[in-house]
Amino acid sequence: MESVNPPELVVVGRRHFYSYDGELYPSVSTVLKAYPKPALITWAATLTAEYAVAKRAQVFAVAKSDESPGGKYKYLGGPATAGEVAAVELLKGARFKKLGAAATRGTDAHAVIASGGTPSEEAQPYVDQWDLWTDQNDVQIVAQECVVVSTEYGYGGTVDLVCDFSSRRWVIDLKTRLDTRVFPDALLQAAAYASADVGLPEGVDAAGILTVTPSGHKLHIVDDIAEALVTFRALMRIAAWEGMLEPRENQWGG
Repeated sequence: MESVNPPELVVVGRRHFYSYDGELYPSVSTVLKAYPKPALITWAATLTAEYAVAKRAQVFAVAKSDESPGGKYKYLGGPATAGEVAAVELLKGARFKKLGAAATRGTDAHAVIASGGTPSEEAQPYVDQWDLWTDQNDVQIVAQECVVVSTEYGYGGTVDLVCDFSSRRWVIDLKTRLDTRVFPDALLQAAAYASADVGLPEGVDAAGILTVTPSGHKLHIVDDIAEALVTFRALMRIAAWEGMLEPRENQWGG
């Protein structure tokens, strides 16, 4: 029988899919965009408001900089001038400035943990906590950054870590944060990875999220992988209903 190439990442717009054996599988992260995140909405609103207050002189100056007609906003009850449109765009991007710094820190820490090297000054504390966790638990690494697919349930993803400790084989997803909390959808992510049937080392029987901060770490365990997968598959149905799993651009943008 002719061998099948391993799964490969395919990017469509801002969404990730995995190609395997002639099929495209939506990524776990794409599916999880259908998960309700009220806390994230509150966070974005708060961050935007804080930026507007802190940068009020700049925002006001931009809003008054051009009083020519604002185009598409003119008849929608929104900004009426080009300057006001520019001020709105400035505020809309405020949250991404903070996200960008966090993403850079997390990417650096992930890269060092996966393949070694020298971390940046900002990432060093996270790498130190990772090293401490592996030492304390006598963690034996089996695989890192392995691309997996579930042909049975129809999704794919990239697993941060497969490792052995406490007499079990674990799928671990690593989150670099400023605190050790974890959002519920992250546990669904780990459960989905642990249920893949292509690309995953044999013997996985546990899953969890490891949150690493500059001063600590915590493993959040998926209590019941099978039960969590039921919820994840329900989320897949919602994402499919919304058209989020199609390999093309739509109103979700990714």
